[in-house]
Amino acid sequence: MRIPATKGLSERVVKHLDAHLQKLLGSFSASLHSGIYKQWSYVAWYNWRMDNITAHNNGSVKDYIASLDEQTVKDSQVLIEMMQRISGHEPKLWNVGTIGFDTYHYKYDSGREGDGHVIGFYPRKGKITVYLMDGTARYSELLATLGKHTPTGYCVYIKRLSDVELPILEQIVQKSYEYIKSKSQDGPIDRIVWQTEK
Repeated sequence: MRIPATKGLSERVVKHLDAHLQKLLGSFSASLHSGIYKQWSYVAWYNWRMDNITAHNNGSVKDYIASLDEQTVKDSQVLIEMMQRISGHEPKLWNVGTIGFDTYHYKYDSGREGDGHVIGFYPRKGKITVYLMDGTARYSELLATLGKHTPTGYCVYIKRLSDVELPILEQIVQKSYEYIKSKSQDGPIDRIVWQTEK
């Protein structure tokens, strides 16, 4: 885009304005492309993350737990007992280290389709991730009374179970399990629940 010759403006002024306009348009274009890239990057990251969270692993939960440090083993055993009681399902390994219980099927308008665990957690030394597939926003009041934790979109990060109120955590996990199960009763879940429902 160039500024047309304008009566009353010198050629030098027109060239200066034209150069300034080109610079502005270039900055706008770069900003626009950066925004598109960031949005695409987020979508790509989420899809990659979900593929990894929901990828079955045929390994033994018992062997995996045994490979962890002593404190994480103790915390994991408590969470396994809790989630097994809530779901009525045995724990299964998903991806490299997520322990999930029960499954739901999803099928999005984009064509993405697969299975996910209804509830689950990922144990690591000093950082246990509890997954709430319907998101943390729905449980803000309960999370306020949970104890030391860090929430994100669908994750609750806990350093150790002694930092939190277990009855509150169990209440949250129970509600999350029931919600996802109710959403999946009529067929595949057709959207990313934690992003669409608050």
